[in-house]
Amino acid sequence: MRAVAVHVGLFALLVLASVLARGALRALGLGDWDRLLGIAGSLLILVSFAYSLRKRKIVTRGRPPAYLRLHEILAWTGSVLVLVHGGARFEAALPWVAQTAMLVVVASGLTGKYLLQRAKQDLAGARKEFAAQGLGKEEVESRVLGLALLVQRMTRWRAVHIPLTLLFGVAALAHAMAAMLFWRW
Repeated sequence: MRAVAVHVGLFALLVLASVLARGALRALGLGDWDRLLGIAGSLLILVSFAYSLRKRKIVTRGRPPAYLRLHEILAWTGSVLVLVHGGARFEAALPWVAQTAMLVVVASGLTGKYLLQRAKQDLAGARKEFAAQGLGKEEVESRVLGLALLVQRMTRWRAVHIPLTLLFGVAALAHAMAAMLFWRW
């Protein structure tokens, strides 16, 4: 239950941090900075994709777990900045589509991370429990086969996360192009 609270808390903190930051900008008379924060947030999110490049061995330096942690931090921070940028304006649909898609991507990332961690913990616990009962390695593996298959299936949650990310990317790119086209200096 604690792990669920942590992941839900991270999502809630994302929204709260963006609301508080946007309010602070307005209170300090720095409301025009929101455009720059949108650009900075988008760049952080783009840099976070170094994890995908490492995972696919396009980048060969560094350890994948370090890239994953960097992905999580940069994507979360970039999302806060993009939410500060977006605020609660209703004048155009495209930014809302991009912002909503981004929130869904963040939620799917946090959910997938939690579910995969939980499945791996359950598998490790079952292995330990059966080994403690004196079962041989083959018997242990036979009994945890269902959990092992669940972990294997959970690693495929990216089949949902990646298309959502692509949707977000397309919407964000369309928004950025429209913003550049109609940017008022």
